[in-house]
Parts: sequence; structure tokens; C-alpha cells
Amino acid sequence: MRPALALCIIMAAIVPATAAEIIDTQATDGTCERLVIADENLTAQCGTGLAVLTYDDGRVAVSAGTGGQDFFGLGEPERMLLLIGPGKPWMDFNISSVVISAAAETEDPVLADVSGACTHVDATPGFLVSCEAKDGDGRTYALTYRTDGGQIHSF
Repeated sequence: MRPALALCIIMAAIVPATAAEIIDTQATDGTCERLVIADENLTAQCGTGLAVLTYDDGRVAVSAGTGGQDFFGLGEPERMLLLIGPGKPWMDFNISSVVISAAAETEDPVLADVSGACTHVDATPGFLVSCEAKDGDGRTYALTYRTDGGQIHSF
């Protein structure tokens, strides 16, 4: 559960970029099968758990990121991708924006308008979450994550 907990800590730092309040955060572990941020394939570095955030304005976000874990939580460095759109947790939704954040305190989160979709498919014992979107310049943002069927933790 440590990777998912570390992911939730980073989520708290990203809230100002989304201009909405997070009312629920759920996290689970599994395997990151694909992570692409602005056409950069970061699948080999994807090392966090999956987080699903619910906002007070009716939007939901699916997120994972790069970086390993160390004994105390976060390793060096972390890049997070949030795919955001109107919807409900653990259900399919259309993606309208992405937030890209680095753990480095000198970098502000980047918000971009995109168009795409997230799907959630039963992959017993867990779920297969597949998201892909493109921005106005045609850059791809993608996340495919297979949950391990373990407990989903709410924060």
C-alpha cells in the first residue's frame, strides 16, 4: 500500500492547479502498463499506485506517476499525470483536462485542455483502467493501469 499512500500525499500538492476541492481520494496498487506524458513514454519509470480523486464540482481524476519508492515513501523524482473530466469514480468518463506535476518545489503544475476518454474494464481480480487523450498540439497523454484486486483505500 505504500506506493498508493505516497501518491495521495502528492495529490494534496496538486489541488490548487485544478481550482476545485477534492472531496474523496481512493487509492489502490497494481501494475502500471502504460504512462505517456506529452508524447514522452514513461512506462518504464511508472512506479506509483493508482489514485482516483472526486472533486466537489462533479469531476473525477485518475492518476499515477513516475518514481520509485524508498523506505520513507517518495523516491527521487516524481512526475504525476492526472486525467480529469466529468464523472464518477471507477466509471468510464470523457477527459477534458490533464494536470502534470513534478515533485520538485520549483516547478508549478501544468494544466492543459485535452480530449479523450477513460475506460474501466473488469479484469478479475481487479480492474483495467485505460485512459488516453490528446491536447490541441496533438500530444498524447495516456495511462493504463491494472489494479491487483486488493483493497481500495479512501482518504
